[in-house]
Amino acid sequence: MLISGFLMMWHFYERRQMGEAWGSAKTCGKFYIRRFFRIAPLYYCALVVVYLLHDGLLRDITQNRLALHQVDVQGPHDPTSLKLTAAHVLAHFTFLFGFIPAFAQSNPLPDWSIGLEMQFYLFFPFLALLLSRTQFVGGVVVLLGIHWLALQLFGVGIWADPKWLGVFPYPTFLPLKIDCFLVGMLLAAGLYEWRTPQSALFCCCWPWSWPASI
Repeated sequence: MLISGFLMMWHFYERRQMGEAWGSAKTCGKFYIRRFFRIAPLYYCALVVVYLLHDGLLRDITQNRLALHQVDVQGPHDPTSLKLTAAHVLAHFTFLFGFIPAFAQSNPLPDWSIGLEMQFYLFFPFLALLLSRTQFVGGVVVLLGIHWLALQLFGVGIWADPKWLGVFPYPTFLPLKIDCFLVGMLLAAGLYEWRTPQSALFCCCWPWSWPASI
């Protein structure tokens, strides 16, 4: 997550240096298309294979747990016992499963992080613009506030107690992990600024001194 945040923010600076305006729908559209085709084709192939073998793979998982005396190791919110439904398939092929706690990790693929990654890509242009236009300080406060609020509203983990809005057995909802992505984005911004004529140490320590064009 930290690496993804770093790479996307570096990408943001480089593309802007090339003249792409991140405030335009055209630039965002290009970004979404590139991200989609970097992830989706191989993921869809893996999904098809898993769905074709779905029942057999779940039986193998159950047998392995029995053999290892780990019947309850996945906790009370383990979703791998869910039946394969049209909603399940649609949620995964549209990458919406990360927003739905019951589908967060509901097949034998360890794909919960892919759902989270695609959410980050979806909101990245807005996150990057928020940070740059608030000189980073305001954006950091807002995003950390959203992260704190999400942790108050949702339990996180297969053994977690439900909170006001339930439990995510895996942290597939972006606000639950936005702090990790944010660290990577800030590191990229600081390192990119290191290459400017200004004092790198001064810029990294005092974000409000950064140029308004960042």
